[in-house]
Amino acid sequence: MIREAGLRLDLKVRSHVNTVDEELLAELRAAGARTVVFGIESGSQKILDAMNKKATVERNAEAIRLTKKAALACYADMFIGFPGETLETMAETERFLAKTKPTAINMQVLVPFPGTAIYAESKANGTLVGD
Repeated sequence: MIREAGLRLDLKVRSHVNTVDEELLAELRAAGARTVVFGIESGSQKILDAMNKKATVERNAEAIRLTKKAALACYADMFIGFPGETLETMAETERFLAKTKPTAINMQVLVPFPGTAIYAESKANGTLVGD
């Protein structure tokens, strides 16, 4: 519809890695998308599973590859500090990013906000600092 209306847009869109393929990415580009943002979160399958991401490290890498192949910028939202994170899982994430080379990375330290399951878990296991 964007193309049919003759609109000329520069869009940044968010997507889940399991929903993109070459055809969709080509359509996004034709409609004016210039950047696709994925919630990659981690380069460790152990952490992705703990987050219940319903994605694999391999699928995350493929989504980044396909996005760049479609001549779109690819941003990766990442977290460190999820319960169960270790130096090894952080190293896996570092290796994942070095291998896949997303256009940009938004790295955040996990904040367990009150009322969330992570907050309750952190409080129960004694890893919560402050309130």
